[in-house]
Amino acid sequence: MNRQEDIAVVGTRTLGQRIRLSPRTLFVSIGMAVCLWLYVNLTRDYTTTVDVKVNVVLPEGRALEEEPQQTLRTRLKGRGWQLLNAYLSAVPAFNIYVSPKMISTIMANQQVPSRNITHTAHGATQKVGHQALVEQDTVLMKFDRAMLLQALQLPQAVAPLDIVPDSLILHIGSVAAKKVPIIPRLNVRPRSGFVVTRVTAISPDSVELKAGKKVLNGIARWFTQPIDQHDVYEPFTVQIPLSDTLEDNITRSKNTASISVDVQQYADMVIHDVPVHVQSMSGTGEIVVKTRFVRVVLRGGVQDLARIAPDDIHAIVRYEDMLRLPQGRIRPRVELPSNVVLMNVDPQFVMFSRRLNKIGVRP
Repeated sequence: MNRQEDIAVVGTRTLGQRIRLSPRTLFVSIGMAVCLWLYVNLTRDYTTTVDVKVNVVLPEGRALEEEPQQTLRTRLKGRGWQLLNAYLSAVPAFNIYVSPKMISTIMANQQVPSRNITHTAHGATQKVGHQALVEQDTVLMKFDRAMLLQALQLPQAVAPLDIVPDSLILHIGSVAAKKVPIIPRLNVRPRSGFVVTRVTAISPDSVELKAGKKVLNGIARWFTQPIDQHDVYEPFTVQIPLSDTLEDNITRSKNTASISVDVQQYADMVIHDVPVHVQSMSGTGEIVVKTRFVRVVLRGGVQDLARIAPDDIHAIVRYEDMLRLPQGRIRPRVELPSNVVLMNVDPQFVMFSRRLNKIGVRP
């Protein structure tokens, strides 16, 4: 009896040792189970909803006047692995190709006000209520559900069930050109004790845009992409890509700009006895200015401060403003070069009084 128990114990220990000594077998088993589970589930039919990108290709000389909807919400049906492939690939897309013939078909009917038409599948035309589809040089093209399904590109064996919205309207006009200034979006953090004085150069300083007239009318400048520069202690030049906003609707003559920035060690400078100038449109006979000079404290780069002359700083008060102020004091406006900062004015207010006439009464 004891012999059999010893054999059983030895057998159990040997089996346990084998399991502990074979972790690879355990991982292989788990991997096979996961693969089997994935295979079973991915071969089943599913439905899912995805946002499918809209790509519009126009003929030469034409541009979109208004940005269309970028994506259309589409419900798809297919096997699990087919839908997974649709998620992971860039295949799902509405590729809409507008041919010159489609535009000319609408333009040919613009002289007939009673025939409001839109382009539909197979190059045909049909009436669509009372919507004016041609306005001056702009053509409105409506793509219905049938046309969208025709333009939808999907992986093999994936079927579309629904599209929301089920139509798309394109506002198509002629290409126009416009030149606008480039505005850098540059966040510079200088090292302690240094200051960014100014952007010294932008090359090129402007960019030519080509797009629909309505799109260009709303653009007065073009920004670069934002970029950060940290711990800067000397002048530098950097290439910055231009913003890709409305990239699908606008063609740019340049894609990058070179930005040069001046960085200097900062300092404070005190200028004494800055004269107070009275600015007037009608004379200064009624006002007596008592504060004739002020002291200003400026901060900026050491090189910029070294170039400042006393005549570059002006403290100005307006005569008409003093006439409206009964308290006899006014804060001066200090004019100074744009690359330095005003830190303090002493005194902060210019004192003045009104003249008295011969009988001691203010005029």
